Amino acid sequence: AMKAARMHAKHPEWDIAVTFMTKSLYPQIQSLISRFYWHFAEEEPNWNKLRLLHGWGGHTVLDGMYYVLSQNTQTHEFLNVGDARARFGRFEKTPDLLDSCCGSLIESGEVPTMFDAVLIDEAQDFLPNFFKMCREALREPKRLVWAYDEAQSLNSLTAPRSENIFGTNDDGELLVDLSGSYEGGIQKSQIMRKAYRSPREVLMAAHYFGMGLKREQGAVQAITTKPGWENLGYEVVDGDFRRTGEDIRIRRPEENSPHPLSEHEEARPFVRFSAAETKREEIELIAESISQDITAHGLDPEQIMVILLDRETQENADEPTDRLDEATADDIVFNRVWDGESSVFAVDDEVTVTRINRAKGNEAAMVYISGLEHVDNVSSGQSLVRRRNQAFVAMTRTRGWCHVTGTGSCDAFDEMRSVLDGVTADEPEMVFPAPDPQSLENEMEAEPEPTTLTDFLPEEE
Repeated sequence: AMKAARMHAKHPEWDIAVTFMTKSLYPQIQSLISRFYWHFAEEEPNWNKLRLLHGWGGHTVLDGMYYVLSQNTQTHEFLNVGDARARFGRFEKTPDLLDSCCGSLIESGEVPTMFDAVLIDEAQDFLPNFFKMCREALREPKRLVWAYDEAQSLNSLTAPRSENIFGTNDDGELLVDLSGSYEGGIQKSQIMRKAYRSPREVLMAAHYFGMGLKREQGAVQAITTKPGWENLGYEVVDGDFRRTGEDIRIRRPEENSPHPLSEHEEARPFVRFSAAETKREEIELIAESISQDITAHGLDPEQIMVILLDRETQENADEPTDRLDEATADDIVFNRVWDGESSVFAVDDEVTVTRINRAKGNEAAMVYISGLEHVDNVSSGQSLVRRRNQAFVAMTRTRGWCHVTGTGSCDAFDEMRSVLDGVTADEPEMVFPAPDPQSLENEMEAEPEPTTLTDFLPEEE
């Protein structure tokens, strides 16, 4: 947002596009850009020259990058999601469908040249053809900027290589070379080791649990090199990853998680876990805590998010929300995200209740995560890696506090308690046996690239 605002202030004549996958991010991104632009220019941006476009778009929804480019061709037929499913496969996920649509537009040779700069946020959600399409839509010198957020996922911490996105020319040279720096010394790619959104304890717990590093049966997925952990902003203080089973001790320097609440001891704990015997008791526990957040701790309802993690609850999301409604005061209103417009997430004076897919990309001061038992549910139809990813994404939605809850008893609960014991200690740390790369369901550094990225591509609702 700051880069877009600065670019627009410095070059008001440029046609600039900021594009992203999650439609509900429109208000957040627009607000951030407006705030930064006011700092630079003391006025509102010219939204005709600085356009916000989510990835797809359509006739009956907000403009999107693929839609706008398609509408400015002579003969190319725009495909909405339904059209794309009919042509490319009804069971394909949304990112794959969008990639196929972008590929079709590229193959038509009609991608219009419309922009002086394109900035891609949530780049981990897009596949190569979207990048290629955006690049073809640029005037020379093709200013394409993209940013990945490793806190959106845990499936991969390796960047797709430039060669894999843009390819090479007939001489084998990269069409887009990300090595080195531009004139003036600006690096073409940069690792962002600092994380600002979530407190240090929350981010450490999310990585710790998301990888399954304290799992009794062994890690699910892991970074298996010291440089890989350093790219994420950690320090390996003890242990050798080359010696399988040897204890690894990792810490995160406070300067890499400069969170404003970290200086206030009374704000702790930032992350905790509670288990209940029944789902009703779990929901009532969350409801009581929400009431305290609002009446005793001074949070506004829209600063609170409840994420329904378990698969069964996602499919019957109204039932637990009804219970939340019953267990709280009449003046506490719940915003059922799945019932509203896809471009709207948070609503003033209402507590947000959401499934995990809509939570991705959004954030709140207080986040409740209901249904941790889902992580151990082998009958869910989802891979263990994906279930771990969902827990990671849910935990990192918070700007302040995270309360994880579950029903019954399962191995994941004991693991979460062990994780929290480590990260809420006076000197937070992660201690785990060096994993055997051959036993992992997902080795996260198969093709090392000097950056920290993700590749969690959930189905859009």
